[in-house]
Amino acid sequence: MAEAIHPHCDDLVLHAPGTCQYCDEYPERQRKRVRDGVNFTGGEQVPEHSPCPSTLRRPLETIEAWFGNRRFPK
Repeated sequence: MAEAIHPHCDDLVLHAPGTCQYCDEYPERQRKRVRDGVNFTGGEQVPEHSPCPSTLRRPLETIEAWFGNRRFPK
């Protein structure tokens, strides 16, 4: 079985480190968001950072309505 390219169905969903076991398998993507000043999906929203790209397209409630986009803690 091939490794997934993205942790969730929506390739723009990325949860903060330590909050989702699937996203924690993509530490480079998480570091890139921190480096680029982009907020994580559903996490603390830092006003001076750019919004999560997924939440720009639709509300968090809609994103998380799909099981494959929800955060899964360890």
